[in-house]
Amino acid sequence: MLHGIFGNNEYYHSLLLIYTYNLGMRTTLFTTFYIVLNIACYAGTYSPEDLDISRVKKNFTRIINPDNIINKEYSDSIDLILLKLDSLGIQGIIVACEHFKDDDPYEFAIGVGRLLGVGTKQNLGIVIALATGDRSYWISTGEGMEKYLPDIICHRIENKYMIPYLKKNKWGEALYFATKGIYGYISNNPEYVEELKTNNSSDSTGHSGWKLLGILAGIIGLIKYASYRQAKKEKHCPYCDTYELVLIKKEQKKINNNQIRYKRIYQCNNCRQFVYKDIIHTTYNKAGSGYGSVGGGIIGGSSGNFHHSPSKNGPFSGLGGGHFGGGGAGGRF
Repeated sequence: MLHGIFGNNEYYHSLLLIYTYNLGMRTTLFTTFYIVLNIACYAGTYSPEDLDISRVKKNFTRIINPDNIINKEYSDSIDLILLKLDSLGIQGIIVACEHFKDDDPYEFAIGVGRLLGVGTKQNLGIVIALATGDRSYWISTGEGMEKYLPDIICHRIENKYMIPYLKKNKWGEALYFATKGIYGYISNNPEYVEELKTNNSSDSTGHSGWKLLGILAGIIGLIKYASYRQAKKEKHCPYCDTYELVLIKKEQKKINNNQIRYKRIYQCNNCRQFVYKDIIHTTYNKAGSGYGSVGGGIIGGSSGNFHHSPSKNGPFSGLGGGHFGGGGAGGRF
């Protein structure tokens, strides 16, 4: 048909061939660019299931570092601190990569904790997750860890030891000093306890007046005060330390015959940050709750005696007993 249109004119035939060739080249280049762009976008993007956890499962390390974001010097130093935590009965995991799937550090940290069963049967676990490309982070703690590492302390550790280094793209330093701060606080190092545990005036007010009243009035007053404190706690924002949280979403899911997971999402009217509360209720062992992510247990039982059971492979204790779903804190930088 083209021959019929252009006849035997070699000039037009040549133009047609050149045009067809250029069109093919442009299509090839566009396709190649599209493929490369998609590879670039998804490279370094991980869900918990995408991670190589072979060395962690063998208990040789507690660090998952698929994109080599943490150099060997800091990786070794962090593992030494995590080994000290392990000797206290607390299992800690560090994950550093470029991107979290769906850009959700909260769900990512929970997923890692549940995938590895961080925390043993006592549910004692900490997961620190960092995505350098997303510029997001999360410290997730277990339910029992709330007594030893409250959510507000996690937030202060992030502000004091992580964010200053994260803003300078010093990833190893940020994770090293955050881990060191966690260990220092949990092990009651006076330097860290004094720096991180500031007095909260609302914790010490309202009680002295009842001493002047009768026993009956005191009991009634304490009951009312406890109810007020509980209601106030529900609205407390760990980011700006105000009481402006508003519930925007809640979910309930049955895990098994003994456990129900309650997930609530709040937003602070003051700082606009989102706060997540993940509660796992069991009929035989009521779980605690907290802001953010993971689950946990009680360090060494009620007596406070810490324990450590080395594994057959590496120096760390064996993973696999924790179920995760408690507290923590995180954000972006």
